[in-house]
Amino acid sequence: DGAIGADLMARPGPVALGLLGSGGMARSHVAAIHEVRPIRKLRVYSPTRAHRERFAGEMREQFKIDALACQQPEQVYEDADILATSIYHCLNMDYPHETYVLDDGARPEIEALAIGLGARYLKRPDNSHAKAGNLNNAFKHTSGEIIAIFDADGVPHKQFLSRLLGYFEDSKIALVQTPQSFYNLDSFQHVNDPAEGKLWHEQSLFFDVIQCGRDYHEATMWCGSGSMLRRSAIMELGGVSTGTVTEDLHTTLDLQIHGHKTVYHAEALAFCLAPSSVAPYIVQRSRWGLGCIQILRMDWWKILTAGSLSLYQRLSYIPFFYFCAIQRTVYYTAPLLYLVFDIAPISSSDQITAPLFINLGLSLWTYFIIARGKGRLFTTEVFQLYTTWSYLKGIVAGLTGMKVPFKVTSKAVAGSASLRPIASVIVVITISFFSAVFGAYRMIFQGFDIGLLSVTGFAAFYVALGIGAVRLTLKRPVSDEAYAFFDYRPLQIRTVDGAIPLARSTGIAVTISEKMVRFIHVQEFSPGARLHIELDLPDALLALETAVVACRRKESRGQGRLFETELRFSNLAVADRFELIRYFFEDATPRIFSSLNGGGARSVDKKFLDQRRQSRLPALLPVFVFADGEADPIATAKDAVIGLVVELSTTNARIKMPSLIAVGQVIRLQIPWVDVSVLAKVARCSRESGQVNPPYDIGLSFALDITLKDQDLVTGGLFKEAIPS
Repeated sequence: DGAIGADLMARPGPVALGLLGSGGMARSHVAAIHEVRPIRKLRVYSPTRAHRERFAGEMREQFKIDALACQQPEQVYEDADILATSIYHCLNMDYPHETYVLDDGARPEIEALAIGLGARYLKRPDNSHAKAGNLNNAFKHTSGEIIAIFDADGVPHKQFLSRLLGYFEDSKIALVQTPQSFYNLDSFQHVNDPAEGKLWHEQSLFFDVIQCGRDYHEATMWCGSGSMLRRSAIMELGGVSTGTVTEDLHTTLDLQIHGHKTVYHAEALAFCLAPSSVAPYIVQRSRWGLGCIQILRMDWWKILTAGSLSLYQRLSYIPFFYFCAIQRTVYYTAPLLYLVFDIAPISSSDQITAPLFINLGLSLWTYFIIARGKGRLFTTEVFQLYTTWSYLKGIVAGLTGMKVPFKVTSKAVAGSASLRPIASVIVVITISFFSAVFGAYRMIFQGFDIGLLSVTGFAAFYVALGIGAVRLTLKRPVSDEAYAFFDYRPLQIRTVDGAIPLARSTGIAVTISEKMVRFIHVQEFSPGARLHIELDLPDALLALETAVVACRRKESRGQGRLFETELRFSNLAVADRFELIRYFFEDATPRIFSSLNGGGARSVDKKFLDQRRQSRLPALLPVFVFADGEADPIATAKDAVIGLVVELSTTNARIKMPSLIAVGQVIRLQIPWVDVSVLAKVARCSRESGQVNPPYDIGLSFALDITLKDQDLVTGGLFKEAIPS
């Protein structure tokens, strides 16, 4: 359909093609469009530099065209006649609606793509006021009362509209905001915890706790993407608020001043990309900080005097967080001033300072309680090192009214390493290290002093923060399969090099993307072997031709032999690609978020649930299951069925299996990675969604307690490999 639309709508002659993504679907777009129109130029962006460059090279060789690998998504738009984006998910939301593509550049090629795929297209003569101006232009040319908004990288859930429309039965509600859930789990701002099964990123505290608290006080803020607005409320303001670089927060303030309600729906219904490296992260946070200060300067009188605002709402618009950059600057420089220049940061008696330290301790204790598992003090301080200097500049620019252009956050991976984004971090490390060394020197040669010790300790702490920041910068490359998804799906091997396999044909698919599948099996396969497989998804059974790329044995302390094999799809059909894409965002991604998001707003309930489950931990370990409970625990793998341990404790477990086991049956589990062989009784067995061979979710109770260490789960399991930390 996209190729037909491009042929009908694009201007005559050869066209330029712009692509976001370098996967199999992108290849099908190029091939399909090349059938109906000659392509004169191709621009492609992918988060992974190697992927986009390899894709461009392949397209140059295959179609004899000028193909360019772009370092930033925005470069794809330049001189492109067709922009192949992920508007598929917007078009396929289940509630009747119309999808509009808003174009700042008035490009005929984007109009062709939008109409060809079934969307409407809107352009404007200029790009004044950036995103706010683009939205205001759209309000002039549309008529729908309820409007959903997504950024270019936003992927809405199919039920996004139907899940949220009910809020607007209340005529006072003008905005519904959902969490911004990031599916690129190896982004710069993700710090995952394999041992605890927690998926944490730098905005977890805000979206999982703070927004819920703001919602309780009717102070939910608009975050731009993944939201719904009431047109009449926005028109009452004269459109989306302009004048600052954070139009979303500014509009929220104006809505609440006019007496409208804003609501937070704490369910992941849309997914997007987080900044994948430090440079775009700093750009994004700098814009947020500047915008908050601009709002304070422009509307401070409204914030103080507007009768419709509650006390909590007024306080929520005072950007205390960004002003903390001043406080942190004092902290970073205080050791140097005291240890080198004898300028004391505090000049007072112990009777005065002691209560201050007690207050600090109580504040930290309170923070950890109300953060509900989402507050990571050290990690948060590491992230603050990156942005303190930018926030200081934002404070000056915002309060003085300096004109600062709107900067779009790039989701690209930096093409080359640069020290510029972390220059302020290097400065903090340098002065803190020098201060710590000088402090140690003074204590050794000038005598011990408790003041010297405490300040030297702070200097050493800041050195540790700086090292943590540098490590975070260096270890954040996007994974080789940037958009691969981790999930458990049964995989049937039908033929190997054309022959029916003699060994058991069932395996466990644990990583799936548009290009490949990685699965666990008892058999070793040679690289280059051709496998015909059947992959069972919730809404489709895919018969796929694949080739073995690599096969390695999974090391364990037990006797079992398991192999992890990576397959690449061969000639994947367009229909199969769409099924995979639907599965990624409508099943796999929500499943990952629901299973790995420990803590958060439900941490109080989770605490009691964890106690009931005997501190059950996420394991994700392959396991041999013997139907005969008296089977020899050292039996060969061919006599067992492979399952996957999802949760494991000393007394019970939850596993997933490709076959049914009756409730009450006694089985034997052999878990090679933790060297466990134990009898277990089936407490429950339920079948998940799927077509021909869906997995079964099985709860087990052990006959005897087992010995278990958290480290066993991390080093032996699949978790660490699947979800980069």
